[in-house]
Amino acid sequence: MSFLVPVFNEEDYIAGAIKSILDYDYGLTKVEVVVVDDNSSDNTHDSVDRLRFEYQDNSLKLYRNDGKGKNAAFNLAFENSSGEFICFMGGDDLLVPESLDARISPLREIVYDATPSLCVTLCKIKTFSSERKKDGILIPRKKGVGSQSGGAVTLPRLLANKVFPLPLSLPNEDTWVSLFLDAFDVKKVHVDAVGLNYRIHSGNSHSRDFSFPVARSMILDRQKAPFLFYCRYDSLLPESGRRFLVKRILIAACIHLGVVFPLLLIRGVSVREKLGAIQYIVRPVYFIKKRFYKLIAGR
Repeated sequence: MSFLVPVFNEEDYIAGAIKSILDYDYGLTKVEVVVVDDNSSDNTHDSVDRLRFEYQDNSLKLYRNDGKGKNAAFNLAFENSSGEFICFMGGDDLLVPESLDARISPLREIVYDATPSLCVTLCKIKTFSSERKKDGILIPRKKGVGSQSGGAVTLPRLLANKVFPLPLSLPNEDTWVSLFLDAFDVKKVHVDAVGLNYRIHSGNSHSRDFSFPVARSMILDRQKAPFLFYCRYDSLLPESGRRFLVKRILIAACIHLGVVFPLLLIRGVSVREKLGAIQYIVRPVYFIKKRFYKLIAGR
């Protein structure tokens, strides 16, 4: 099992993140952590380097990315990983190690099958924060359903080889991976357990406290993903995947143009998804979600 961990200025948290993974007995399952420092200006690199003396079985690897961005760091981490299974993780988050067996057992059965299929496991995420309104939120809240976000996803290498490399022009991995899972109708095994404790703090790459213009600008960066995805995988997409991508491209176009009415007319898109897009078009909707974050998040 390989955990890919890109880091930038996370000296306060990275040791805890690494220890949450490696200070646990997984039995016969071998675990490695591949950390890529994206040109931190604090002591993040030195902190990880010192930790390597505690784990001298090569379970902790450290590389430099020289400020090329989060997805470039993920790509470098993946290139230097060796595990049969891949998991993304932030350098400020904490693994729930007891969940790992439940996350990889279904994948073992499929990987070793005579005709392996594309499959992932999705666990739940739980937030923790010094701010009460952002602490202790279960994502998603629905019983029996896992999240398609970042560290909740566990991929077999067979599938990861198709997902990587991540586009360098995107700000993170979440949107790209989620698009792949849906466009190719990847089998999803939901693990009804928290697998990751997600830290919410002022240094998050996507803060819940951003102003509307900043949040809109950041989501516009993410909305390049459907276009890039279609360009890369067009000839490989099943017809259902092509229809799915067209809808995502239409949603992205509506957000870019700042128009609501055409968004409402897109067929086959849930009300929840439309509201999620509208919050980046209509300022009051964004502030309502921001105000009632703890009530709305994870639903």
